Amino acid sequence: MSDQSTISDHHALPAEVWSALTTDLRARVIWLLAQLAFNLVMAQTEHNSQEVSNVTVTSQQSQNPA
Repeated sequence: MSDQSTISDHHALPAEVWSALTTDLRARVIWLLAQLAFNLVMAQTEHNSQEVSNVTVTSQQSQNPA
């Protein structure tokens, strides 16, 4: 077996990684995290509006029996 370490064997703290990034890469990371947050909020909003629509349809159906 080899005693050489692989990249996956090395663990770095987030602060070490962040400090090693260039300003451009830091800006890109911030932008990507903002995109992830935006997409999460939009997905939750869409999910919640679908739940409200289902509740509205169900309550209208129960108020108007055929």
